[in-house]
Amino acid sequence: MTDSTWDRFLKEGDIIYDYIIHHFEDMFESCGTIIKQYDMRYMSYLTSGYYERVNEEYGQQVHKDIIPWIREEHQSGRLFNKENWKPFRDQLNFTDMYYGYRKLFCFHEFFFQLAAAEVRQDIPTGGLEKSINFQVALYGWTEKDNKYVKPYTANIMVDENNRMIQKHWEWN
Repeated sequence: MTDSTWDRFLKEGDIIYDYIIHHFEDMFESCGTIIKQYDMRYMSYLTSGYYERVNEEYGQQVHKDIIPWIREEHQSGRLFNKENWKPFRDQLNFTDMYYGYRKLFCFHEFFFQLAAAEVRQDIPTGGLEKSINFQVALYGWTEKDNKYVKPYTANIMVDENNRMIQKHWEWN
């Protein structure tokens, strides 16, 4: 990644972070229990081959269960701590980024990263509408009696608070 791309990612991340801070409730439908334009993505190319199955099987339940978790992170103050957010390269389109949260949401054996990204959608009158929305990114999973996160071949773990370990946080 070139320095100019990373600089652009940092600027875009600042815009997304500012939006989260000032428009947190706008990222949910008026009922407060549905994320606007909810989507599941994969965090790395290694999880790309799994996320469609995981989304099909668990996507709706993850959507339902992550909302109280997001609200808990918000209430604790962690969600608005900028140290817990950073840009990640979009694995489908390398010139795009999403803003990823360090603490992972655990659902069964799966770990999901809360993400925020600018989403472009077609509008009925023509053209594109841009908005910033929460998403979830499949980070990986653990298997019984194994502390390492799959599908990574490196010794990737999460800490006792379900956060990416420092080495992996800095590397991404």
